[in-house]
This record gives sequence, C-alpha cells and structure tokens, in this order.
Amino acid sequence: MIIRPKEKTIETGYAPHKYQEIMHRLFKRFTVAVCHRRFGKTVFSVNHGLHYALRNRRLHPPPRYAYIAPFLNQAKTIGWDYLLYHTRDIPGIKKGINKSELSIRLPHNGAVFRLYGADNANALRGGYLDGAMIDEVADFKPGVWSTIIRPMLAEYKGWGLFTGTPRGINEFYELYQRGLTGRTGAQ
Repeated sequence: MIIRPKEKTIETGYAPHKYQEIMHRLFKRFTVAVCHRRFGKTVFSVNHGLHYALRNRRLHPPPRYAYIAPFLNQAKTIGWDYLLYHTRDIPGIKKGINKSELSIRLPHNGAVFRLYGADNANALRGGYLDGAMIDEVADFKPGVWSTIIRPMLAEYKGWGLFTGTPRGINEFYELYQRGLTGRTGAQ
C-alpha cells in the first residue's frame, strides 16, 4: 500500500489481497470483520491503522492509535514485527520506536501507534484514541470494549475495527449482530 501524506509518498510494503482490499474499501467508523485463521487480520489491522495515523493532520494533541489483542504478550508476538516492518522506510522513524512501550511515534505528525493487551485493560483508561484495532475481542473480558475502549474514541470521533475468528456466542458475536443493524458503536 502506498501512503501519501501531504509532503511525500511513503511505501509501506503492504499489498492487500483481494478480500483485504474489499475490507479497506467498505470500512466504516465501526467495522466488524469476521475472518478465518491465516486471513491476514493482523497485517490488515496494522496497515489500516498506519494508513490513518500517517494521514492524520492534527498536531495537538498528537493522534493515537492502538492495536489491542487479548494479552499484551500476544499483541507483541503477533503485531510488533508487522508494525516495525511496515514503518521501516519512514524517514526518521528509528527515533520514534519505543520497544519497552511497544509504540512508534511518527516523525511528521507525532502520531503514536501502540500495542496493548486487554488482560490489563485498565492501563488504557484515561486516554483518548483516534483509532482502535481490536483483535479477537471474543477473548476479552466482558465490558472492555463498552466501558474502556469505546469512551476513549468519543473525544475525537475515533474509529474501531474489530477482527476475529468465529467461536460461538460471545461479545464478538454480539458486535457482529449489532453491526448487521448499524449499531456497532452505539453501545
């Protein structure tokens, strides 16, 4: 995928497959993507978030994006290498990499892209988000979305992308059902 911030073109090395491309095109403020294993949900999510982070023009406060997996160690294992890989060619990015916080600050606008685990969801409280990529929400404790993440998106009208694999009747299933009626973010 090629990203064109105001000043220049940045090549991220991401080439979405046919179904990822459809998902990018159909994206709404709150999107639920039910996908099979090995679909490329994490690569899709990371690059979707980068697309928005690179193009966000707000400088104060700096834009914030979060990739949230059920466990912090899981977010690091499955998301960190993709985030590093797809930002490697951004001029000045090395200064913005914070391995201990699992975050990257983009040099041109100060946007921060950070990985979190829902196992310590209270660590998210008190902040704001411009976008949240929420992976395998079925494995989250009930209420993490509605009481912690959703309110963080309110201030700047941020978006939420829910990805996961079907596994019975749970919060992910409920979000999918709400999505069918257009009520995903309302709860």
